[in-house]
Amino acid sequence: MAHLIYTTPAFLLRSRPSREDSRVLTLYTRELGLVEAYAQGVRKLKSKLRPHLSELSLARVSLVRGREFWRLTSAENLTNFGDCKPGKVLLVSRIFSLILKLVNGELAHPELFDELEKALVFLTESNLDPRSLHHFEIVMVLKVLYHLGYLGQASNLEQFFLSPDWTLEFLESVGPLRRQALASINQSFEQSQL
Repeated sequence: MAHLIYTTPAFLLRSRPSREDSRVLTLYTRELGLVEAYAQGVRKLKSKLRPHLSELSLARVSLVRGREFWRLTSAENLTNFGDCKPGKVLLVSRIFSLILKLVNGELAHPELFDELEKALVFLTESNLDPRSLHHFEIVMVLKVLYHLGYLGQASNLEQFFLSPDWTLEFLESVGPLRRQALASINQSFEQSQL
């Protein structure tokens, strides 16, 4: 019986050891949503997949559905966000933690995935000061909440979660509405009991 192979871009949110030489990966994929994938033998030094499976990275992965987990058959690292400056790595880690808390199972959110990919590419390629990093995080959290349906009525903030472009000017526009944005984020967390 032939198995269907799904090839998709995926953010590697976290991984944990399994058995002697394998790992269980938590992936946020464009087409499948949040999945756990078993990567057999990737902890061996001679594993060809090992260098392509860093946490906090974007990779193109191929998966086959198994009984308990998806099984990883191939991977190609596209971007490793763990190689950024420490402040940016911490920010990516917090965003991935939010995705883990808010996304439930294998339900695709391609718009959120595309937004996350654009945002993180901008983050890695831009030279952002601490204030701009803070504004980046605010907008990214707003966008995650918006795409997942957690954001209540916040009409003054639509420019942030609907804007398609990530630029330094866009981040500067967050300043005057920062308090309102944070209040909306906190209200969403409170109402969803996160």
